[in-house]
Amino acid sequence: MIALIEQHRPEVAALCSRFGVQSLEVFGSAADGTFDPALSHIDFLVDFLPDDAGSLFDSYFGLQEALEHLFARKIDLVTTSALENPDVVAVVNQSRQTVYVAAHKAGDEVRDKLALQELSDADVADAVAWARKSE
Repeated sequence: MIALIEQHRPEVAALCSRFGVQSLEVFGSAADGTFDPALSHIDFLVDFLPDDAGSLFDSYFGLQEALEHLFARKIDLVTTSALENPDVVAVVNQSRQTVYVAAHKAGDEVRDKLALQELSDADVADAVAWARKSE
């Protein structure tokens, strides 16, 4: 993951919380080491909380605009439900890295246990990334 994202992780977590994000992952050049600060955009994979009362349209475009403002560059925001082509899924999966996971709304047992530890969302994202590498 590029340093630009790491430097802004607290701001990203605040935006994710604001827009009802369950998880946010970076993929592509910002994750695989081929990022060019002068030319590259940032690709994010996003899942929104299912019980978010807000409009998915507003959440999606609000998050995209806020991330573009934060990083001062174009953001491609892809929902996991939009990934249908197995070849595209395979390419995304090769480089995807967790940036944010909503600790208090996560569905599996491990995330729930982490949430009880009163860890920050960034700490939970790090733990999820570590667990994925261990699989």
